[in-house]
Amino acid sequence: MMGRVPNRRRNFLVDTQMQGRFIVFLIFFLIGYNILTVLLRKLAAQIELPIFVPIYLFVMAVYIGLVGIFYSHRLAGPLFKIRQILGEVARGDLFFNIHCRKENDPVIKDISSSINETVNGFRDSIREIESSSAALGKETSELRGKLWERRNEFPDVMEHIEAIHRKEEELAALTRKYKVR
Repeated sequence: MMGRVPNRRRNFLVDTQMQGRFIVFLIFFLIGYNILTVLLRKLAAQIELPIFVPIYLFVMAVYIGLVGIFYSHRLAGPLFKIRQILGEVARGDLFFNIHCRKENDPVIKDISSSINETVNGFRDSIREIESSSAALGKETSELRGKLWERRNEFPDVMEHIEAIHRKEEELAALTRKYKVR
C-alpha cells in the first residue's frame, strides 16, 4: 500500500505583487462593467425591451473584448517572445538575451532575467567545456606523438590514449551543436 501524502496547506498567494495587480485589474473591470450596466439600464427605460437586449449584449461584448485584448496583450506578447527564444535555446542557440520593455509586467521581467541568467551560465559552461576539450585534445595528441615510436612497448597506454582521444572528439561534437559566439 502506498504511503499517504500528508495534508499540506495551500498558499493561494504565491506572488502577491502580480496577484494584487490582477485583483486591482478585476476591480476596475467590474467597476467599468457596472457603470456600463447602469448607463444601459437608463437607456433601457427609454427603449423598448426587444431592442435593448441586443444593444446590451453588443456593448458588453465589445467592452469585455477590448478589456480582454488589452490585458492579454500585455502578457501574450512577451510570453510569445519568451516561447520563441526558448525554442531557439532548444535548437542550440545560446547567443542572445531577452530584452524587456519598461512597461512589461514585473513578473515577465523576472522570468526573462532568470532565463538570461540560466542561458548565460550555460553558454559560459559550454565555452569552458570547449576550451578544456581543446586543451585535452592537444595534450592527448602530444602524448600520443611522444609515445608513438615506442608504442609496441606500451600497448595498454596507447589504447587508453586512443580511448581518451575518442572521448575528446565526442565531447567536441556535443558542444559544436551549441551557438555560443
